[in-house]
Amino acid sequence: MEQDNRTQSDADDKLDIVLRDYTESTSESATEAANPMEASDGYARVGNPADDSFFVLMAADVHAFIREFAQTDTSRELGGVLVGTLLEGDRTIIWVDAAIEARYTEAVKTSVKFTHKSWEYMNQVKDKKFPEKRIVGWWHTHPVFRDIPVEF
Repeated sequence: MEQDNRTQSDADDKLDIVLRDYTESTSESATEAANPMEASDGYARVGNPADDSFFVLMAADVHAFIREFAQTDTSRELGGVLVGTLLEGDRTIIWVDAAIEARYTEAVKTSVKFTHKSWEYMNQVKDKKFPEKRIVGWWHTHPVFRDIPVEF
């Protein structure tokens, strides 16, 4: 599903954040970036971290893409990577600009495993479509637990 759907997500959707620890710095300080509490241009703060030292801002179309992709197979977990920019400073700000679905996974109702072929595919897509961006996290679904939202 290599598409760039630009649709609006429901404002009532609640998201949980599951991030890996990426520590590479950029030349721009997070303190020089826009105030994450006043995110605009189609970005919204997601998650509810207890630690106020970082913020995750996700483009609305990324959220919509993941929600749409999650419905393509509800018999097993699906997942992928989040692509964007990491700005470190007094606060770390993670801007999520895109999501790439994982193909070639080993998945069942309660887990998904990214294989070497999955990572190869996701890295090829990232390098081709988003060469200036980096992988800033991953996401997966919980199809068996209908009351639990998609996790990022």
